[in-house]
Amino acid sequence: MLELEYLNIKDKLYSLKKLKIDQPQNNRKLLLKYLKKQKGIYIFKSLDNTNIYVGHSINLYSRINSYFMKSILETRARRVLKYFYKYGFENFTLLVYLLEDLMNFNDLINL
Repeated sequence: MLELEYLNIKDKLYSLKKLKIDQPQNNRKLLLKYLKKQKGIYIFKSLDNTNIYVGHSINLYSRINSYFMKSILETRARRVLKYFYKYGFENFTLLVYLLEDLMNFNDLINL
């Protein structure tokens, strides 16, 4: 599931682990397996590529899993949840870039 992707950021070459999870709300075991205690950038992307939500966290599993907690879902307080409800959870994929120890969030944000 994990792929290696090479990114050139300001003339520095980084190898990043990239993970794509279809229907992340139904694949929490994969989230736990690959993202527990990991830091990085996550991207929720609609299947038609018209809606994209980007976030980052020092604990990816907790952050991403929080989007699917019943109490959070019921409030619809987060903007991204409005899109999930409008377009359907099954119409989004999750793309995650795991942060290398030598990288900082500013490097990834520059992407």
